[in-house]
Amino acid sequence: MNKFEVRFDLVISYLSRILNAVYLIVLGSWLLLNLLFVVIVVPPRKSAAMKPLVRKTSAIKKLFRRTTR
Repeated sequence: MNKFEVRFDLVISYLSRILNAVYLIVLGSWLLLNLLFVVIVVPPRKSAAMKPLVRKTSAIKKLFRRTTR
């Protein structure tokens, strides 16, 4: 074997490992950005269970405001 002879099977195996690593890094980054977008940018939904509680507390607040005036 010559000193400058290249073993293409080794080169291809190294390139495939590098490409797999790059692919996984890109995929992980994309998933992380999507998760952060959903968590930070999209506002949380208002649940229907909280509405009666909010109505009751606002009614109590209005009652106290009327009596103190």
